[in-house]
Amino acid sequence: MKYIPFFCLILFSLSACVAKWGAAHKIKFADENKFVVQYDRALTSSVRTARLADEHCAKYSKTAVPVEAKMPGLLFGIIQETFDCE
Repeated sequence: MKYIPFFCLILFSLSACVAKWGAAHKIKFADENKFVVQYDRALTSSVRTARLADEHCAKYSKTAVPVEAKMPGLLFGIIQETFDCE
């Protein structure tokens, strides 16, 4: 029972990530060769981020190819996906 306040503090701090972004996702890096996006899987999906990557790579007449998906650091619920523009 004494762990409930600690658990609430963790949940509150994690929810602040999205509020800080002001959106369900945040583009970490984007150029003509690579697109890296972080997103809260409670608010959006890998389908949406793949569409964002496709739109980005299309600006360079390239196709987005998924390379990696991982959880960066201790941000539970946050996924980082990397796409190559080929």
